[in-house]
Amino acid sequence: MARQEIWGTKDPLELIFSPRVVPPGYVPYHWHDAYEFNFEIEGSFQIFINHVKYDAGPGDFFATNPGEFHSFESKTGDTSITMIIPSDFFRRFAPNSPLPVFPNVFPPEQKAEINRRIRYCNELYEAGLKGNSLAFFGELFYFLSYLYELRIKDARLDQIAMTETQKQRLEQLSSFVEEHYREPVTLEEAAGLLHLQTNYFCRFFKKVTGMSFMEYLNEYRIINIYQDLVNTSDPVGEIMRRHGFYDSKVFRKYFFKRYQATPSQVRQRHAISQYGDLSRTV
Repeated sequence: MARQEIWGTKDPLELIFSPRVVPPGYVPYHWHDAYEFNFEIEGSFQIFINHVKYDAGPGDFFATNPGEFHSFESKTGDTSITMIIPSDFFRRFAPNSPLPVFPNVFPPEQKAEINRRIRYCNELYEAGLKGNSLAFFGELFYFLSYLYELRIKDARLDQIAMTETQKQRLEQLSSFVEEHYREPVTLEEAAGLLHLQTNYFCRFFKKVTGMSFMEYLNEYRIINIYQDLVNTSDPVGEIMRRHGFYDSKVFRKYFFKRYQATPSQVRQRHAISQYGDLSRTV
């Protein structure tokens, strides 16, 4: 499972506010030590947090706490705002309180105010790109103070986040899968990497991630296969074997489960999408 320290920030107190136009695609399950907030402006996407699926449309706002597994999928693409807030931000400004735990989904009565505040932040962000960003950062801190009051006050972060031991084990497994996923990896190999018995390893992985290790491994393979499908004209069978699948029946089962389409259909849809984008720029 990937620990994805995204956006390339090095400063533990650096706040990321990122309005983005996101093409259709899928971001596999990952985790990081920061808080992530996502606000949908246009389009739609699905977010999976600890394997619970939520459908996001315009005006929806989601929070992911540190250590929570999450993934994203958009079949049509979308326009959204993502905020990444390092845990150390709250440690600095609320040093005498436990780290906050936010609800993954905010209730309808709070959505209107969140919508207003984050859109205003975005207006100031766009204006700040031309020079002075003080107004933006002032409003962003004001917005984060408002969100802080919406935290789940009776929860503890350690009830939902991973332990350090769990994090270290998953980091080892993530590196192992990245390096060896093209090979016929076995459960015994993965368990041996962590010096665990196979049965205990399977229970550990399922408990922490919500999926089996083989499901994760095959999902990692499928993501890489998808990229080759839409970016090359190589035969499907060749791509399949290149990324660790040698049984076409099993491959097609996993692929259809992820994308609700065959490899040929995915390729065709991508080609149509690319053609449409080009035609609008002429």
